[in-house]
Amino acid sequence: MAERPTQELVRWRKGDGLTAKRLNKTVDAVNRIVGGVRPPRQTVSAPLSAGAPGKSSKQGPIVAQFKVVSVEDDFLVCNDYDGLAASDVTTLVAKPYLLRRTPFDLLTRDGVEFIYGDAVERIAFDGEGTSETQRITPSYVAGDIIYAVRNIVGKTDVDDTDTESDDKLDWLDLNVDGRSWAEVVA
Repeated sequence: MAERPTQELVRWRKGDGLTAKRLNKTVDAVNRIVGGVRPPRQTVSAPLSAGAPGKSSKQGPIVAQFKVVSVEDDFLVCNDYDGLAASDVTTLVAKPYLLRRTPFDLLTRDGVEFIYGDAVERIAFDGEGTSETQRITPSYVAGDIIYAVRNIVGKTDVDDTDTESDDKLDWLDLNVDGRSWAEVVA
């Protein structure tokens, strides 16, 4: 629905003179109605760079494509992907928070206790004797393309388990495929 102009036009009365000012008010009002809504103005900036691994960047987030190699409890092992071919470079990408194991294994959230069997399956108990087996759906499959973001303020809260350090992973899966936990129906 079109938005009404913010000012109402004053109707002419018999004998009123025709002035450019009055005509231009009419033209401006019609132009606002016909013109519709203009999108916000976009600014052009220099390309963002990732900076050195493990270093914080004062630049904004960076989004990249990756190909999934394997699925771990809290992260995905991926190969860098340029849209045409995957490279041999391995990058660890944190899963979205609600798809991770560590924050929820053997804990209760909203009255439901979770016990994980592996990185992609868990059992949910409601505390009243009812349980269900859940899996991540759609599942992560080797070769899947994911989109991840880097330069998140505060990093991802997922430890880099490939090193002895307490470094947090830089990359986070944006979950553009809408993965979530769902009941396994036999």
